[in-house]
Amino acid sequence: MSKLRDGRPRPDSAQLLEAFSLFNETSRELTEAYGALQAEVARLGAELASANARLRAELRAREALTHRLSLLLELLPGAVLVVDDAGVILQMNPEASRLLGADKVGSVWHGLQDLQLGERGEEWLLQQPGKPVRRLAVAINALPDDGGQIVLLQDVTATRARQAAAQQR
Repeated sequence: MSKLRDGRPRPDSAQLLEAFSLFNETSRELTEAYGALQAEVARLGAELASANARLRAELRAREALTHRLSLLLELLPGAVLVVDDAGVILQMNPEASRLLGADKVGSVWHGLQDLQLGERGEEWLLQQPGKPVRRLAVAINALPDDGGQIVLLQDVTATRARQAAAQQR
């Protein structure tokens, strides 16, 4: 048996064939594993693209809903206040600002000095300096998730004046 330069014995052809066979088998297994990984990456990429498309569609739908709700809130003839669980006004529509005379965001709802409960407890009276007293119908609804409230104010001064005039007639 001949030897290599480094002194090791030279392998015979059976050993070389076995080594090449083992190399080919390992290479085939790696190629199959790589193909399976490529297929899995393609499948996951398709799933991700589909999920992203669904999320984009949901986002567009939510944005459209948010826009519609904001527009509705802006155009409502009644005043709307969003109040947190501590009674602080978090948000109000333009009609609320017009009715209350200013933006009251950050104020405590029950601490608004211009508002007082009416004599019969059915309506609130809005007494602002230099302006006539106005009667407000107030509806307070709890927000189930946040623990806050939605306060709806409707100026019923003209309605009550018409009712009083009709009763006098």
